Amino acid sequence: VVPSPRASERALTTAARRPPLAMGAGLGTHSCVCSDCHSEPAQTIIVAEVLGEIPSKESRISEVSVSSDCLVSTCALEDNLSRFSDMGSDAVVDMALEEVSGLMEMDEYRVVEAEKVLAEAIATLEARCNAFAEDADIRTEVVKSCLERLTSSSLFQTVQHRVAELDAATNILYKHGMSVLLEDEVSKFEVFVSPDGSWFDYRMTIDIDAPLSQALATGREVDLLPKAQPLVSRAEIIGEHSNFNLKWLMRLATPVIKTELILETIRHRDQKFGYVLEVTRSEFSEEGISVPEKARGAIRPWVYTTSLWVPRGNGQHGCMIVQATRVDLTRSLPMWLINLVLTKLSATFIADLRSSALKALGSDSPWAQRIQKDEHGFYEAMRRIEKAAQHRQGVCSKNLPDRSIFQRSWRLRPPPLDTRPPSSR
Repeated sequence: VVPSPRASERALTTAARRPPLAMGAGLGTHSCVCSDCHSEPAQTIIVAEVLGEIPSKESRISEVSVSSDCLVSTCALEDNLSRFSDMGSDAVVDMALEEVSGLMEMDEYRVVEAEKVLAEAIATLEARCNAFAEDADIRTEVVKSCLERLTSSSLFQTVQHRVAELDAATNILYKHGMSVLLEDEVSKFEVFVSPDGSWFDYRMTIDIDAPLSQALATGREVDLLPKAQPLVSRAEIIGEHSNFNLKWLMRLATPVIKTELILETIRHRDQKFGYVLEVTRSEFSEEGISVPEKARGAIRPWVYTTSLWVPRGNGQHGCMIVQATRVDLTRSLPMWLINLVLTKLSATFIADLRSSALKALGSDSPWAQRIQKDEHGFYEAMRRIEKAAQHRQGVCSKNLPDRSIFQRSWRLRPPPLDTRPPSSR
């Protein structure tokens, strides 16, 4: 259905005044900028003219396209009608928050699915605001109030923050301009040094001869970390946790300086392409948890690591990992010195990560016993991801999955997360 000229003019005028909170296919006028490359979309969605609070079922928008370098979303509007179109605006908010509450429960923690629900609800409400903008009657105020209730909710704030973390993690994983320090047939080590030399990233890409469910075991079984990594003297989970959301303490047996790490790990999983993305940070909200007191004389450094675990797929054995870590130097060092040190350490870093991922292969290992017991269903979830990956093209350290595996048809647009070390902000 082609919108009437009046509706088109009204929608475009409103869109120019007010940037969208969400982007995607469906109801709404979205003159948005892609969060990945800041390019303008190739096409703007126009809302068909509506009467009353609920848009007409006869309104149809077939698809939305953005620039070819970024997200391309094709989604029939009919797919969204059964969810929100027949509801009043209060009911839209109630239903969205109820669904998101279930998706964000500790045992589920499905951030991308929660993002989709919120983006759809926001697009629906924004479409109604745009349609009523010229009239500025009580209907507009009702819808704006509902939109405010949704976007000011703690659930929305939590999901928006996790989406920002996910976007930041993919940015560092696919960072351009890194220098290769070491590369062979099954691994690669790269580095990027900040312009002022106060921090750097290093990225390891490694093929691992173990299935996903076994390769992730050493990271999942936190209390067994001292057995996997000799440098770790103690590791324990702090507070409420699940397979996909946990906070934990790790103490390192360093010879001179006592080092403690208080970390949060969020695991995003995907069964379409088949992957697990882990985001581990020392900078997180400690609300609701009891953080152990720091040992006398110990330091707690800033840590930011993201790890993409991907089954090889297409009938191939094993998996691969791309792990990127950002390191805070607290003071500037010359690039040649950083490269020299990392060149000497790169082979050791790769060997340690591969060795740790292979710990569970021994049938009598404590990790193998945990996998067999699978008390919390984590390893069964990993096997489902492995199964999904068998139906796509294979990947390896020489044939990485591209960034399109993280594209979503419905997106929130949170403020970018500042992942620079605190000393560099």
